[in-house]
Amino acid sequence: MNRLILAPVLAALLVLPATQASAQDIQYRIIGGDAASIADYPSLAPILVTQLADQRSQYQRQYCAGNFITQRWVLTAAHCMFDGDFNQASPSDISLLANVTDLAVGGEELAVANIHVHPDYTAGMVDSTSDLALIELAQDADVTPMSLYIGEVPSGTSAWLAGWGATEYNEITFEASDYPTELMDVQVPVVGIDDCNVAFESSGVVVDSTQLCAGLEEGGKDSCAGDSGGPMMVSVNGRLAQAGIVSFGAGCAVAGFPGVYTRVGAFADWIQSFTATSQSAGTLGNYVEDGKASGSSGSSGGGLGAFAMLPLLLPFLRRRLQR
Repeated sequence: MNRLILAPVLAALLVLPATQASAQDIQYRIIGGDAASIADYPSLAPILVTQLADQRSQYQRQYCAGNFITQRWVLTAAHCMFDGDFNQASPSDISLLANVTDLAVGGEELAVANIHVHPDYTAGMVDSTSDLALIELAQDADVTPMSLYIGEVPSGTSAWLAGWGATEYNEITFEASDYPTELMDVQVPVVGIDDCNVAFESSGVVVDSTQLCAGLEEGGKDSCAGDSGGPMMVSVNGRLAQAGIVSFGAGCAVAGFPGVYTRVGAFADWIQSFTATSQSAGTLGNYVEDGKASGSSGSSGGGLGAFAMLPLLLPFLRRRLQR
């Protein structure tokens, strides 16, 4: 899965209630994965900050990800649509790429027409539920959308995560590093809600039925900084479908802490209220209801990503370290 790590300058801006995990501990990520191709995940889209486009590469400006669920609509995390001061991004603040494996090569940037953040999402609350948003493009993209899986996802089910997030995480300094230019993926098992809540009990985080958890008990595989908003995918009748959205986690690939994802099935009606009424929505991926998620074990993660529109914050948030 996909997620970002708060740089120290951003963490200092977050004031969280005592019942929540600290901003230092809540991160975004992909750790312990392998190189992948966009051909394997054709619906996956990097999200870029448009600011300073004439001075910074697409690789440097990528900070979150999303998933095409129609040729016009991209599903992502709500927290990716806010900056360090919790101001919501406007359509002109961001752009997307399609059909890109290597950010160093990049591609044509796709203009955004509208951003719809779920009304129940609370900006600045790291573990807020309803962490999802829809991005409407200015025109249809030449992509193959992914279906949404709205059924139950049993504990132990294999989940796939993919993104351009950090591949290293230091548990002592809380720093993510080694951001690849090429797409990475990883596989992790789904963790039951009860077990997930036990893991987060000491931090005060409560996971509910609108969320999913995934990760290895021993850690080592996860999403990380830069992966936020990307899809958590499961295999249904031999095809990948999106079951979740990278939301948040305690560090990256830390033993005993699974990543937390927004469960798309809990918000299918809200999603379809936009995609089904759009006059030029493109081809909507079929909502998968008759299949059953299958598979077992792998790796996972999650993470909260802060949208960096301000020049002062951008270098800290999107500093890339070459391998």
